Amino acid sequence: PLAQRQKPLAADISSKLSFSEHLVGSTAAGTAAPHAPVLAKCCGMTQVNTPSTSDVLTASGALESSAALSFAQHVGNALKHNCTNAVGNAKFEFRPGQVPKVMFDLFGQYTASTEAAGSAAQATIGTPVVAKNLTATIASDVLILKELDIDLGNEHNGPFLDIAGGATAGTQAPLLIDQKPSARALIVCPAFATQNYETDYAANTGHAVSLVLGSVAGSILTVTFTGYQSQAPKFGIVDGVQSVELNWDIL
Repeated sequence: PLAQRQKPLAADISSKLSFSEHLVGSTAAGTAAPHAPVLAKCCGMTQVNTPSTSDVLTASGALESSAALSFAQHVGNALKHNCTNAVGNAKFEFRPGQVPKVMFDLFGQYTASTEAAGSAAQATIGTPVVAKNLTATIASDVLILKELDIDLGNEHNGPFLDIAGGATAGTQAPLLIDQKPSARALIVCPAFATQNYETDYAANTGHAVSLVLGSVAGSILTVTFTGYQSQAPKFGIVDGVQSVELNWDIL
């Protein structure tokens, strides 16, 4: 068997880049936040900008409109790792007393690493929005949130090694091929007379969810979606408080 072994062939040469950043505004109403281009061009979100008013990103499933971006990660301000024509997924995390953040997992074509100095960081960003007591409106009731996680649920293909073309790496850029947004919330359990999540789950009743953070123009973050419970609610005691965990498919 050893005599028949062949040298390994790299059948999928690609670059992956994972990073997170705080969800902050742009300091001016109607001006896109720093993370907006990545969500719009790499993560399958539709962007609608109304100058001097708002910048809205929607998980619309219009994946064909995505236009990949290229990234460079600098290590020690000397080593430059490249991830070109990248697309991928984004997850959002909200916690009481913490700055909300977005976490990116991007996948792109391989380009050889080089030695190069990093660019200066963006200097102007909005004021981080932090809520000591995080609340959300769920089915018309204001409830206390202990945790909220949102996942765009993006799937991608490629890039592929072009063997017929002489083993040229990354000849086909990756594409987003599916989007299945979902959310998970841990909330202080309301009385059943207010909201009975067991009944809602059995009846496949949707929940309109709305979260607003901040009050200064250019640093206001609003999240809205309609979720349908993908599994039965889970009840328990968290930090001495009766709580319920809800898992939604976002439609």
